[in-house]
Amino acid sequence: MRKVLLLAIVFAVCLWSSVSYAASIGNKIEPIGNMKFAVTAEGNFVIDRDIKTGGSSTSGSTITSFEFSKVNQEYAKLMLGVTDYVNIYAKLGSSKIGEAKLKFSSGEDVKVESDNNFLYGGGFNAVYKLGKESKYFVGLNGDFSFYRVNTDKLDITGTSVSNVSGKIKNIECQLGGYAGMRMDINDNVAFVPYAGVFWNRFNTKTGGIKYTASGTEYTLTYDNDADDEVGVGVGADVELFKNFTLNAEGRFLAGNAISFGGTYKF
Repeated sequence: MRKVLLLAIVFAVCLWSSVSYAASIGNKIEPIGNMKFAVTAEGNFVIDRDIKTGGSSTSGSTITSFEFSKVNQEYAKLMLGVTDYVNIYAKLGSSKIGEAKLKFSSGEDVKVESDNNFLYGGGFNAVYKLGKESKYFVGLNGDFSFYRVNTDKLDITGTSVSNVSGKIKNIECQLGGYAGMRMDINDNVAFVPYAGVFWNRFNTKTGGIKYTASGTEYTLTYDNDADDEVGVGVGADVELFKNFTLNAEGRFLAGNAISFGGTYKF
């Protein structure tokens, strides 16, 4: 048990030192069993993700750079094993944009912050063992998320801004493949590291964020995709007592993010 805990701690430290905006691949990476049910709690923390430029303000400025950062997502997954090889799940929770960084063509730096609002989605993962008794496996993962948040704050360098309002709609879809191995430490504990490659499409748009600057009302609009869509992920499940699993995961290139969670299997 002490060896497993040490491995988990070392792995988590590595994730913190270099961590994408994308949904988690694992948690739980292995099948839970045909018609078995599990509940997962997960937090996904986005460090940064570059967004394609585009959009404008009625002030006459256009957006010349765009980045999402400090995005927090907390949600529960309701998971069902539909065969001995496939898990499907629905997820419900919340998401908050801590900071969207934009730059106007007129030179001002703009920062947008949202409230914490409803997130929903779903997905699946399918696993194939490389041999009947093999500890190695390959798999496929799919995930989608939707969340719409209200703009709480908009700051422009050197300008007094007030009366901020507007909604931001975000959609994310992901498909990826991965490979891993199961290391049984004893009858109750297993360590399951994995790594994979994924395609992730992320779109953010607003029909209009209204704000007042220097006594004049303006509206900011955009409809932009993420700049990079292909990333890599690395993670591990730590299975405890057969019905409880901890997970840590980092994803890179298509943004930078980490996730932590736990799954209880009934």
